[in-house]
Amino acid sequence: MTKKFSRILCIMLTVLIIISVIPATVFADDATPESEENKIFLALGDSFSTGYGLEGYTASPAPYAKDSFVNIVAQKGGMDAINFAVDGLTSEGLDSMLKEAAADTSSELYKAIQSAYIIDITIGGNDLLKALFESLSTAFGISEVNSETLESLKNEFLSLTEGSTDTDVLAKLRLLVDTLNEAKTQIEPIAKEFSENLSSIIKQLKEINADAVIIVQTIPNPYAHMVPQIADTADSGVCAINNVITEKEAELGYKTADVYTVFKQADSVLTNASAPETYLDPHPNKYGHSLIADVVLKTAGIEALENTDIPELEIEFSKSYSDIKETDWYYDTVSELIDKGILNPEFNEAFNGDSEITKGEALEMIASALKLPVTIETLKEANLLPEDFDESAKIMRQELFVMIYDIMDMTESFGGIPNKKNISDFTDSSFIAEQAIEPITVLYTIGVIKGSGNASLKPADFATKAETAQIIYNLTTYLSVRV
Repeated sequence: MTKKFSRILCIMLTVLIIISVIPATVFADDATPESEENKIFLALGDSFSTGYGLEGYTASPAPYAKDSFVNIVAQKGGMDAINFAVDGLTSEGLDSMLKEAAADTSSELYKAIQSAYIIDITIGGNDLLKALFESLSTAFGISEVNSETLESLKNEFLSLTEGSTDTDVLAKLRLLVDTLNEAKTQIEPIAKEFSENLSSIIKQLKEINADAVIIVQTIPNPYAHMVPQIADTADSGVCAINNVITEKEAELGYKTADVYTVFKQADSVLTNASAPETYLDPHPNKYGHSLIADVVLKTAGIEALENTDIPELEIEFSKSYSDIKETDWYYDTVSELIDKGILNPEFNEAFNGDSEITKGEALEMIASALKLPVTIETLKEANLLPEDFDESAKIMRQELFVMIYDIMDMTESFGGIPNKKNISDFTDSSFIAEQAIEPITVLYTIGVIKGSGNASLKPADFATKAETAQIIYNLTTYLSVRV
């Protein structure tokens, strides 16, 4: 299932978003390696370049994970990879590394920079992450903030869903929410400091090697596939760094690899955040690394060599249910929910849109739409479900509305709803159960429930799968446009 508190997770997500720093790229238009002697592709930056989270990843030695974009670019581009990336590195840390290298011309890093044909940089995410976790350290009562305490906090939240009860997760998320606003106020000064560090980083690289093609990657939003509140919160930090990268490109003389836009336009989830066991991990998965490699190669103007043993990116994007036809009134709605990942049909599975949906199926669809780790046990603990809740039982339409409202209310996602509509617009409003009046009023006001004129609500009828899909679609539409 997905998550519990959309707004809460918003935070957490911002946190983790920040942690995984994605780069921006800089390349020369005529960057084509010569065949006589492989040239050097030098990777500098953070855990995106080390391949953190990939199968076979090790913290050292380089070149880290085999399937990282660094190794893919080198192999497809006919180059040799040298990787000096460091997990958790900030722009300040990279700046310091380069200053030390410049002061010691015999160092391995200095020699690597001097001999590099292309220098690729992924940096900025940990700048955001550091500020966020310093705020969290205060919230958790950690008096001494250092690399060890920050790493401990990061690991705790990266594995938020591992071995934790729903109550534990909820407590952490609520604590995260309390620090979100404070962390967001730090974005502007963080971006300013990042800008200064980036200028220093590029200047030092050019002083050591004026001929190298320098690439700076933009940072992708690893939570773009999640509920809008989460995606938007993540974007606020990511875009602040990306704006610096794109705006300083001409001034500093590098080229930007726009990983952010490519990830945003992709039809599939390209980060580890999609995996239940590492739900909040924002690092690219193997498909994400493959896509980054393609972006870097294109930015550099390098045509990939043929007959490499790097597998091509293969993701099946087209999914549907076996019994849905374009003439079905709910065809577009179900197709849209499949595209959003809310519905995930198995091969040859039927949708059975006219069949009555069970309470368990409805709960699963709602949780998937809201990207919340809501379970039956969770809702029982919150006194939102009776102890004798039967997930196999059919659900009445008004019960469905109450369930949506309760879960949304739990995440504080509604906020103030002014100018509520009058449910007497429905011809059968007198049959609405008392406990469903407020939920239906709110959902009707925000457009989750549609109706006008002589419309009937049929509150006591059992909901069908197609009707539920339409209601969930209306809900996601509301979430996508609300401020």
